[in-house]
Amino acid sequence: MKSLILILTIFSILFPASGSQLVLTQPPKQCPYVLQLDLDPYANIKGGTWIGRTPNSVNSHYFNPKIASTGFHWVLYSVYDPDSAIWLTDSVQIEVYDTLHLNFSYYQSICDNYNPIDLDYYISPGGGDWSSPELTLHTGNILNPLSAGKGKFHLIYSWYQYSTKCTFKDTFEIEILPAPVVTVSASDTQTIFCRNDHSIQLKGLPVGGFWDGAGIENDSFFNPKNPSLLNGVNKVYYYFTDSLSYCFGYDSLEFILLPIPEISIKTTAPLCYPQPYFVEAETKYSSKTTWFTHNWNASGLYGSDISKLTVRYDPGLEDALRGYFYLFLEASTLYCGNFQDSQKFYLLPHPQINFEVDKTTGYKPLTVQFKDKTLLPGSQLVGWEYYFGDDSYSLDDPDPVHIYEKAGNYTVLYKVRTKEGCNASLTKSKLVKVEEKVGWNEEGRFNKIKWYKEDNCLVIINENSAFSPLYVQIYTISGELIFTGSVHEFLRLDVNEWHGLACIIRVTTPSGENTSLKFLL
Repeated sequence: MKSLILILTIFSILFPASGSQLVLTQPPKQCPYVLQLDLDPYANIKGGTWIGRTPNSVNSHYFNPKIASTGFHWVLYSVYDPDSAIWLTDSVQIEVYDTLHLNFSYYQSICDNYNPIDLDYYISPGGGDWSSPELTLHTGNILNPLSAGKGKFHLIYSWYQYSTKCTFKDTFEIEILPAPVVTVSASDTQTIFCRNDHSIQLKGLPVGGFWDGAGIENDSFFNPKNPSLLNGVNKVYYYFTDSLSYCFGYDSLEFILLPIPEISIKTTAPLCYPQPYFVEAETKYSSKTTWFTHNWNASGLYGSDISKLTVRYDPGLEDALRGYFYLFLEASTLYCGNFQDSQKFYLLPHPQINFEVDKTTGYKPLTVQFKDKTLLPGSQLVGWEYYFGDDSYSLDDPDPVHIYEKAGNYTVLYKVRTKEGCNASLTKSKLVKVEEKVGWNEEGRFNKIKWYKEDNCLVIINENSAFSPLYVQIYTISGELIFTGSVHEFLRLDVNEWHGLACIIRVTTPSGENTSLKFLL
């Protein structure tokens, strides 16, 4: 065939036809992945033979860009002209665009526990379309290994080049491998720890993995004492990698770490014998720690399941005689064991409080001198408080002077305080009695005794039961006694016969005190 074409070509050159003229039209540039091109429409004379210089680039009158390599291809066209009885030949050049190489840089295999994969991130150039005959890409270019299942899958990527209007495709194979199933456990079922607890050994299946997380020591122990741990929830992980697929699996354990509870005996004041003393336990702990009991023990006195203890000590106790004693406190918790505290208490002397007054009775205004008589061996008073019973008081004076302005019976409260903080108080009921003096007041009353004239009668009313009976005597100006008598509550005396007489009225109390007043009858 090649020899024939060569002979026809030489013949057509030596003896050009005088009739028909062969004209070939240049085909357009071809995309490398398009269907084969029919060359006959590009020749003005049909029925000839197309021969390509590149092997397999032409099949009959079809040019196949998929088979042809990229670049330029010469195609010879030969056709017999019956009019001139000669072979006409000509050639055209067909250019095939360069094949675009699509680069997929992801692993050939992935594990089924991977997170969903964005395939566009690993392909260059990007912006094309993904498809697969074996699986469904759930969201465009997103491949979810967990839902895809295990096995080998083909990913077809199509990319359109706007400059050449060519579509490039490539197929990539990716295999999804099963990740190993990992389970973890602890040698102890306990998941709540205190910082002073012992370490526990952790186990993971399959064996051969490694542990990670705060508190992991020696690759298989969880140590609650590890300083890197925080109070609260701590999570540790076990990782295992399959030696064939290099897929890894993991599992985790959660531990709750509680701070070590703080327990202490809270003191608010010294212990002053023999006053009762309230001792309170101060405890600080996590809300997840439950206290079972507070057990107290002090010199034979016990208190259980209480946080406050009231203690009254007997001076006959051996420890008390030495001047001190020990108080022990133990608290039992649900998770963190038992904790103890102890404290040494000193028994301080209690003030033997007392005071004196220079007088307990008298007429108003009554001045009373108070004097401290407290006995306090081995100590010193630093505070004095007197409450006199008439809504007045004195502070910081052991020997005050107080004036009672009103009559009445007054109860006195006295308090003292030592330099160590021991307190004592003493109340003396109705200690001071203040009386009214006998005499006329500004309203014409004589110590709640009314005097007035009514209907030729002298009326005397005694409203003061403390001066009962009163003795009444009436004298004339010349000294003549014209009446004598007594008044308990009420006296009405007819003085008609003495009408207009100037008299002197004398009133005498049972104690012998008296007063006089001129009166016109």
